[in-house]
Amino acid sequence: MSFWMIRYPERVYVKIWFSRLVSLMLTLFLINQTLFPLKV
Repeated sequence: MSFWMIRYPERVYVKIWFSRLVSLMLTLFLINQTLFPLKV
């Protein structure tokens, strides 16, 4: 029981951090594309 009580929140915390990091990178990428659009 205690093992799951310890491990589960840790994994959720990592998932939350990963999703926030991805959203931040996407936001920066979109801002960069808006300011300096790539010539495709």
